[in-house]
Amino acid sequence: MIRSKIKKLFEIDPLKSFIELPILWIIVAIFFAISISIGLVIYVNSNIEFVFDYEGFNNFVIIFRVPISILAILITIIALLATTHRSVQTKEQLIYTNSQNNFSNHFKHIEEFEKYISKSIDKKRINIGNSRRMHKSLFPNTMKGDLSIGKEYLELIDNNFYKIKKIIKKFNNSNDKSIFDVLYQIDEILADTFSYIHLDISRSGSQVVRNGKRIILIDKTVRGSFIFLVELAKVLEQVLSFDNFVKIPSELTELYKIDLSKIPLANYERIDQVTKLDLNEYLQNV
Repeated sequence: MIRSKIKKLFEIDPLKSFIELPILWIIVAIFFAISISIGLVIYVNSNIEFVFDYEGFNNFVIIFRVPISILAILITIIALLATTHRSVQTKEQLIYTNSQNNFSNHFKHIEEFEKYISKSIDKKRINIGNSRRMHKSLFPNTMKGDLSIGKEYLELIDNNFYKIKKIIKKFNNSNDKSIFDVLYQIDEILADTFSYIHLDISRSGSQVVRNGKRIILIDKTVRGSFIFLVELAKVLEQVLSFDNFVKIPSELTELYKIDLSKIPLANYERIDQVTKLDLNEYLQNV
């Protein structure tokens, strides 16, 4: 408690005028006390006779040279303290100005983002919901002046679409999973990817249920579900592209290499007959 009070006495508060600073009067008091003390010692221990002419004043300056020099040093220190005070005030003003600019840019960024999203996203496939919550998830640091997409979400996209590639690859190389399991796992990953930024996926097609788990075959076919997967990847790319300097995750863009014509055109009645997904170049890059 005492330590904090002492520290406060020596702080240079930019909101106070220079003459209101406690440190100023502390320094003045200390230097005056030292100067007066030395002057008194000189006076008491010297046989001084005051003569009010030019020689008397010259002698006074010579005799009391040390205390006068101390007061001269005080003037220099006060000037230095005043310069420091102005610098602190200038810095505080810059911080305030930047804060105001960040505040204005934040809301301008939200406004432009909402316009961009409303024009660029196909609402038949995606339910935008609250675009401000979406903006907050994508751009977590706009109030600090950082208008770039959060690295955490870019990493999430990269990791999740890498998982999708691995799931498809594993399905082709083993017999322990069905195409139903593949599509169900992909759906869960997509839901996680989109829910992070408060986007809901609108699916329409044929419902298939296995062991209490449910999937929707888009356009009633397995191929339709993978076409939808590529479409969702493109939606994400559109969202991310609002940031002109963003680097789109490579795992996302690699989905465009899928040769969709090679995927079995199997409807919900023949879904269990699908035992392989021929995705050619896409799988070679896993």
